[in-house]
Amino acid sequence: MNPVFAQLAEGGIAGIGKGLGGFARDIRAAITGKEIITAEDTRKILELTQQMETAALNADVAVAQMQADINKIDAGSGSLFRGGWRPGVGWVCVLGIGYQFLLRPLLPWSLDAFGFIVKDLPALDMGSLMTLLAGMLGLGGMRTFEKVRGGK
Repeated sequence: MNPVFAQLAEGGIAGIGKGLGGFARDIRAAITGKEIITAEDTRKILELTQQMETAALNADVAVAQMQADINKIDAGSGSLFRGGWRPGVGWVCVLGIGYQFLLRPLLPWSLDAFGFIVKDLPALDMGSLMTLLAGMLGLGGMRTFEKVRGGK
């Protein structure tokens, strides 16, 4: 008996569909060199993916904790600027705003009163300066809130 008729007699149309599906998978595997992923393989892949994501998250947490420890040491410094770059950035904001809103308009005006003619002083990019200042004030506000709630 012909194999197609044998399958038809054995499993009907569903048997032929199953046979053709298996044949298509075999052709795909032969062409691509890839086997069909089973449910067990999918489960293992998902477990490995979850383990990798957990490891990446743990690494991020460790880096954040190390940075927090460095920040504590930085803040504990008894220097005039109290530990480094944050106060430096704050002083840059203070100097920039002082220049832009006090020195730049008042210096030419006051020198003009004494007979000196001064060209307009260059303007600063206030958009960048205000973005920096807003970020600094936001962090300062969060630190104040933390201290009020009892943080060290």
